[in-house]
Amino acid sequence: MIKDKMNCIREVARGLALIDHRELKFAFKRKVKIPASASTETATLPDRANAPAIPTSTISSASRTISNHSNRYLSRSCLSDPSSSTDHVEVSIIRISSSVLNLVTTTNELTLSANAISLPALNIRDIHNSILILGTVDGSIMLHDLTNCVVVARCHQFRMHNSTAIDAYLDITSNPIIESCDQVRFGVYPSELKTTTDQPPPVTENHTDFPFLPQDFSHIRATPSPNWRALEEDELVHDWPLLGTNYAVQLERALPRPKI
Repeated sequence: MIKDKMNCIREVARGLALIDHRELKFAFKRKVKIPASASTETATLPDRANAPAIPTSTISSASRTISNHSNRYLSRSCLSDPSSSTDHVEVSIIRISSSVLNLVTTTNELTLSANAISLPALNIRDIHNSILILGTVDGSIMLHDLTNCVVVARCHQFRMHNSTAIDAYLDITSNPIIESCDQVRFGVYPSELKTTTDQPPPVTENHTDFPFLPQDFSHIRATPSPNWRALEEDELVHDWPLLGTNYAVQLERALPRPKI
């Protein structure tokens, strides 16, 4: 009896071992399948080390200085420089007296080569008894130490320091700033200097309603600043010195003349 039971147990154990062996062989034969999408992504991964460089463009700019002129008529041709290939020029205007500086673009042959030049910034210092017709400036205009001058400009920023008796005619996208200044009068950009490609001027009820509000950093109070006001109708200049002929007479008529 015991012998028969032992033989039965051996047969059962032999059968279980055979089943485990077959399952083990089957498990080793299985392979993990890689999804086709993953295989494709790996195969098409770009080689960053050999990837072509992305081209970049830079705008080069040059600097130019207009200085030490008296009793002169200066046109846009003074911006030209045959040795320079850049068309972006930052200009410094220094020590000008009793003169007219006219930087607006014209059809005059002498200024044609300078018409393509753009002005990203102007730095102006030590100007007396002069008219500065600056035309369009792509960026900012900084002015220091001006006396008895007229400034005409289209720009994004206008900031003036330590100046007296200044008439500023502006087309500006921000509020002009003055500091340590007095006897400053503001007006809009003159219609006489606009070209056919210019945007139409904003509609205002009268000449004192201009689309900007001057900020006086020397008068940070709720009361109006005593250092600036709007130009009155009879104070506006209409006869601008756009040519070198007879400019001295036009200069004399246009200057604001400081009050003593």
